Amino acid sequence: MPSFATRSDLETRFPRELVVLAADEVTREVDWDRVDQALSAADAEIRSVLYARYVEADFARATPTTLGILKLYAIDITLHRRPISSARTSDAIAEGYATAIARLQDIARGRGGLELLPSGEGGTSLSGGDVTATNPNQPMIDAPERQFTRARLGGM
Repeated sequence: MPSFATRSDLETRFPRELVVLAADEVTREVDWDRVDQALSAADAEIRSVLYARYVEADFARATPTTLGILKLYAIDITLHRRPISSARTSDAIAEGYATAIARLQDIARGRGGLELLPSGEGGTSLSGGDVTATNPNQPMIDAPERQFTRARLGGM
């Protein structure tokens, strides 16, 4: 189960904030164990919200665009969870967290969706047709072949 965001993603996007939020009180060095715990907690929080609509296999089929969006949410959630004390956090971090959670909840409720790649495993439906739906918002109909057609009824 891969992580939505990594240490390097945090360092690239918010280098100064990471040092302020995650520095050890004694050594003044970034406490990477705490950062890793916050990253894991962010992943768990994202998955727990999205499990209302998606399963784990769907995350493996997410497009690069979807993974990029989830990475941004994971970074915002991680920065909110990471501070050692509330004195180190800011309104911008709290707002980023609230926005990320609200957007994830909207996706889970169906007010948005994650773009998924077609399933690579048995990409056919039960009736033998190809499954090409790439978004859980699209209806997918899987039905047996029609029994009564014009050709079978003698061209009526």
